[in-house]
Amino acid sequence: MENKIKLNICHIINCFEAGGAQTFLVSLTEAQKQISKKIFIISLDEIDNTQFNNFLIENLKSQGINVFSFNRKPGKNLSILKSIFNARAFFKKNDFDIINTHLPLTHFFTSLLFQKIKIVNTIHNAPEKTNFITRFLNKSNPKIYCSQSAKDLNKFLGLSKVINNGIKFNKPQDFSKINIYDELKIPFESKIVISVGAVRPQKNYTFLLELIKNHFEGSDVHFIVCGGSDPDSQFHDEISNSNLNNFHFIGVKSNITDYYNSCDLFLSCSLFEGLPIAVLEAFYSGIPAVLSPIEQHKNISNNMPMCEIPESFNSDSFVKKIQLMLNLDSSHQLISKKRRHLLEKYDIRKTAESYSEFYTRLFKLN
Repeated sequence: MENKIKLNICHIINCFEAGGAQTFLVSLTEAQKQISKKIFIISLDEIDNTQFNNFLIENLKSQGINVFSFNRKPGKNLSILKSIFNARAFFKKNDFDIINTHLPLTHFFTSLLFQKIKIVNTIHNAPEKTNFITRFLNKSNPKIYCSQSAKDLNKFLGLSKVINNGIKFNKPQDFSKINIYDELKIPFESKIVISVGAVRPQKNYTFLLELIKNHFEGSDVHFIVCGGSDPDSQFHDEISNSNLNNFHFIGVKSNITDYYNSCDLFLSCSLFEGLPIAVLEAFYSGIPAVLSPIEQHKNISNNMPMCEIPESFNSDSFVKKIQLMLNLDSSHQLISKKRRHLLEKYDIRKTAESYSEFYTRLFKLN
């Protein structure tokens, strides 16, 4: 292992509310705080005054993690120019050894700042959809791939390393529940299936809605979607106005573990992923799972107890697996215990150590 140097680290991401990359980054910085001099998380977009954001920021600050925003206003093209001005002023006042960008928009944005600081791009999706300009401007930046699949399906040039995403392992593990039946007015005898992830095409919620409508409408199985959503997108309208009595869109929740503990099944219909944080957190909670038949799911669910993958994206194949898992009877505590040894490699502390080793290697190259 290389001798690591405590560095000043700056992470930049689009916003705090969207999905798995944001959840991962929060956990990563909490673990990195122990092995870094100074650490910042910067939101490219203006930080909305929401209950979720306020809770998140206060929690980060209480751990000595600095939070800042470049105040871009999505949908307003000229605000990007002001954000660039804000960013350049910020970096003149603050010294960093590494800037770590997350998601394509921040890769592009940071490349426009012309900083002499070493920039690292973390690749969170397989594939990560970037345009030619973004790829060209970042071609010399070192890359961290969140999984082997992310590397295989992107294949950016230059120095890189695969570092698996990670999650927090709480000790003691929390199996607290919430009264989800009263909260969502669900009959007590019902089964509850939860999906977690931002409302975007990647998560394939159109398929989920069709699945419910054609196979579960009027049944005692209720479906919940938890995740961030852009109110101006067509997908937000589609999921918010589904008119299905047994479908519930609940937005972003800071206590997602309590929802896992209170539901009967985790379901992912995703079309592609990098290394899905929501799936790892579901595995850790002990909730049974049905995952879409994509390579990334197959890689992380190999030999995973109480996890099924349909043969195809045919709805009948999904229905068969969902009904199978809902009819099984086993406690989340017992399932979590059986899964623990398979999840140890995704401990966020190991991920943070690997990031630190890669940063140190780059720092010594300067």
